[in-house]
Amino acid sequence: MVRTTRLAIYEIQVAENGRLVTQYGDFDAASYSNMKYGHTVPARDYGYRLAGMLADANPTLLADSCTPVVIYGPATRHTPKPAQAIAFYLTQLLNHWRAEHRLPPAQLHDMKHVRQGSAVPYATLNPNQRRVAMAATIDYADPNMVRGSRVICVDDLIVTGAVEAKMTETLEPLRPAEIDYLYAIRVNPSLAATDPQVEDRINAASGPCPKLLAEFLERGEFLLNDRALRMLLTWPTEYEVRALLDSQDDLFLEVLLNELSATGFHYYDFSRHLIRCLWKVLEERQHPWCRPVAQSGHR
Repeated sequence: MVRTTRLAIYEIQVAENGRLVTQYGDFDAASYSNMKYGHTVPARDYGYRLAGMLADANPTLLADSCTPVVIYGPATRHTPKPAQAIAFYLTQLLNHWRAEHRLPPAQLHDMKHVRQGSAVPYATLNPNQRRVAMAATIDYADPNMVRGSRVICVDDLIVTGAVEAKMTETLEPLRPAEIDYLYAIRVNPSLAATDPQVEDRINAASGPCPKLLAEFLERGEFLLNDRALRMLLTWPTEYEVRALLDSQDDLFLEVLLNELSATGFHYYDFSRHLIRCLWKVLEERQHPWCRPVAQSGHR
């Protein structure tokens, strides 16, 4: 039996009249929602706080030089999920502390989806539907990294535990020394059972839109993730998408196009405002990447 630790910064205990109440009082759902759409400031705060909680709960983390430490965010195909930013900042601070104790650094690795279930938004599913979705998913972690290591799994939210169960199913056969599950938020089980839509409301609390992403980018506080990318792909108003793209340099446009290419998200689907505007801006800037499109006849 693998030793397992579970820690969460907040537990949402009550959701009523538009309020989310944790053990510390009202929860700042807008800040959390911003993190879900790429804002790095709350991601750094969550990562640093979880690093401190873990070090306090397990002092051997900063004393044991023999057991390798491996850190995983949620499994993904290519584009990072929001919680991977939390995992990055946790790793950053944890490795600073480990260096002070002359310990080898923890390794941040990706767990990959080998096969994924339906594309229905996970946050809208009830507990049984989540278990079904996870059963249709196959994840991969490197056996050579996991075997004999202390594995730290970082996620932003736990509602029903279906994702954690899938990670346990993936990791335990690889024989880690122990597993830590860390969350920014845990939803109280009784609330999760009676209000499965609570996750969807938390995710959307800040009113995410292209203008909000532009504000993060202007302050240098944005990291593209799959949720922000999907939001841009499905945004209904073309001029708002175009305004965001016009305000950014070529590097950001290249990052967007790289992610669209790698994930297979409607690369040449010109019915999507994001795709149409992206290629228009690239053509107007005479970017070399737009030449194959012009030559292919897709436009």
